[in-house]
Amino acid sequence: SRNKASFIAAVIFFNIKNPSKSAVL
Repeated sequence: SRNKASFIAAVIFFNIKNPSKSAVL
């Protein structure tokens, strides 16, 4: 599913932008 892939990409991007908050996810 493309939506799931987009969500995963967004999560990865968020983790890169906010590494200190990656543990929350």
